[in-house]
Amino acid sequence: MSANRKRRPFATALRAVLSVLAVVAGLALLGYSIATVVRGPTVRPTPTPRPRPAIVLDPAEGYAGTYITVTGVNWPPGEVVYIYLSPPFLEEEGYAYDGAQVGADGAFVAAIVFPDDPGLLDRGAVGVVARTAGRLRASAPFRVRRPTPIAPTATPAPSPTPSPQPSPTSTLTPTPPAPTATPAPTLQPPVAFFGWKGEYFSNPTLSGEPTLIRDDDVIDFRWTTGSPDPAIPTDNFSVRWTKTLSLAAGTYHFHVRSDDGCRLWVDGRLLVDEWHDSAETIYSASIFLTQGSHAVVLEYYERAGSATVALWWDYEDAFPNWKGEYFANPNLSGPPALVQDDEQVDFAWGLAAPAPEIPADGFSARWTRKWYFLTGNYRFYAKARDGVRVWFDDTLVIDEWHAGTDTTYAGDVQVSDAGWHTVRVAYYNQSGRAEVKVSWEALVSYVGWKGEYFSNRDLRGQPVFVRDDPALNFEWGLGNPGPGVGQDNFSVRWTRELEFAAGTYEFSAIVDDGVRVWVDDWKVLDQWQDGIRRTYTAVFEGLSAGRHTVRVEYYEHMGEAVLRFWWTKQ
Repeated sequence: MSANRKRRPFATALRAVLSVLAVVAGLALLGYSIATVVRGPTVRPTPTPRPRPAIVLDPAEGYAGTYITVTGVNWPPGEVVYIYLSPPFLEEEGYAYDGAQVGADGAFVAAIVFPDDPGLLDRGAVGVVARTAGRLRASAPFRVRRPTPIAPTATPAPSPTPSPQPSPTSTLTPTPPAPTATPAPTLQPPVAFFGWKGEYFSNPTLSGEPTLIRDDDVIDFRWTTGSPDPAIPTDNFSVRWTKTLSLAAGTYHFHVRSDDGCRLWVDGRLLVDEWHDSAETIYSASIFLTQGSHAVVLEYYERAGSATVALWWDYEDAFPNWKGEYFANPNLSGPPALVQDDEQVDFAWGLAAPAPEIPADGFSARWTRKWYFLTGNYRFYAKARDGVRVWFDDTLVIDEWHAGTDTTYAGDVQVSDAGWHTVRVAYYNQSGRAEVKVSWEALVSYVGWKGEYFSNRDLRGQPVFVRDDPALNFEWGLGNPGPGVGQDNFSVRWTRELEFAAGTYEFSAIVDDGVRVWVDDWKVLDQWQDGIRRTYTAVFEGLSAGRHTVRVEYYEHMGEAVLRFWWTKQ
């Protein structure tokens, strides 16, 4: 019988005696379970990592007056990112050329105009730096290219008109003047497009010459029943946008929102082909791109009714998790036989091979990734059969490069500078069963509640930040709980070990939206659903004296965010 089951009135004395005996047995069981709560360190799975922030410049070269679009990916949502130019003295002055707030998808777009500064124009390249107030940063080079002047074609002088000459006869016949030479047209420099080159046609088929050509900063239009320009009709028009993007290597997920038809090409490859009448629809397609310049073309037509079109994309690093390099030998020699993205270093291959290219015995592997660490102390764990090594940046944390049975090793690291650090793992299998698992945890003591804040509703992955909350009494309203977490669609897990006297307790929570509460391993409250501000209570009978672990989980979907939690002894 569960120790927290409520007592009920009994019909007979026999039933009362049996019930009392059951409660006593339950209390004994509860006391035993609590006594076994304290445990040594356990191996925790490596949390799902956050990719490293990066920026992409478009264009990546130019001169004074060049309009540069700075696109950021993989940044903490909600953070404000400022754009600087190197050399470093500009940052020390604190002069930011632009700033932007990171969206919920971890992306931002900022823009700067390259200044007419001799100290920058005389350099071959200048760094564009994106930095948050918390010193999280990324940079990309901008090549300074002096434009080549175009010499105008000289306009030829007209030939002089000859004077009439007298004829030998008495009648003067004037000689017609030589025609004036038509001057050659002066060559005009080509038009530069800093954004998207938009060619607008007064027909739905992109036929003939465009009626209008203009420079569009972004493709995100809702003309509804209007027109892109007075020269373009409100219905039966089409547009072609072209631009060359400078992109990092990785997988790109392109999205087009269109009413009516659209087609999207990347480097001549047709990714989206939806050339038909349609209500507003979002189409998506993915492609892996190498680092460098890539030509993007979007074609669109509007038949009748509402007109809307937009283009955007998401970036996924070539190795968003662990870069796994597998060798067909036990000493990491030569080029790897296989390179792939591994979600985590947690493998139990047994007697099988990791892949067809790799033998079942006598192989090795190396995993590398970037991870954002806050300042503090961390403990790394490596469980392996046979040899394993773990590095934090260039520091060897675990060095167990020998044959062995299933063993868990540990090593500690002190992080003095918060930021991105490299974790590297090496492993080899000599023969027999193959197994390796690596994880780490922060060694932190909390005075109040350990609060883990996630940028999703289901406590998934690595928390955006962890802090010490003195009490669970939050009225965020329409605000957000902290940097990197939005005002909607977030979740929090609080844990704390508390001293209780023996007795019956009533646990209460005021919440908007969902909440769950555990005392040790007993779930005493489970209201994991959307809802406006409301109060829940639950009674825990027969709690034994001593220390108990209380865990509160909360999520906010949208609207007002509220969480208050407390208890009283009955």
